[in-house]
Amino acid sequence: MGAVAKAGTSTLEDVLEYSQRIRKPGFAFMNTPGYDPVSITGLAAGGVNLIAFTTGRGSAIGFPSIPVLKIASNSNTYRRMTGNMDINAGRIADGDASVEQVGREIFETLLRVASGTRTHAEELGTMNSRPGASDPYCKPLFGRDVKEIRGHHCAHDNHQSADKFRRHLARG
Repeated sequence: MGAVAKAGTSTLEDVLEYSQRIRKPGFAFMNTPGYDPVSITGLAAGGVNLIAFTTGRGSAIGFPSIPVLKIASNSNTYRRMTGNMDINAGRIADGDASVEQVGREIFETLLRVASGTRTHAEELGTMNSRPGASDPYCKPLFGRDVKEIRGHHCAHDNHQSADKFRRHLARG
């Protein structure tokens, strides 16, 4: 329920099973496991093109073909992982920023990332996905065979893939 509570006040337009393709515009909920790499793999297979990922503990997550904007929900995590977090939403709880200010920062950062600015995960080369390379979703996501890393992660040339994806989006 935590992820749903972060959705705000948008009208729920669709409910999707894990990795099911997005069918229409608007706010949709996808039934994914709580394990971060598995969750974002399902989102990618479903067709998302940019992920705004909130974390309290500091999940060091990225994805090979989709930019992942990491939003720290508390300032301690942000300070501990400044080079890996993109936005510090903990400023709201600290009393240093309003929900509106941080929301505007997230929105503007998403626009910059969609226009080609790299996220910290992309800069660091932190790219995870799951399940492994034998999974039927990996090849369609990446457009070619992938290799196993640590036995469970799909991976390939991260920056080239994200740049290719952005060029595809720019063409419409």
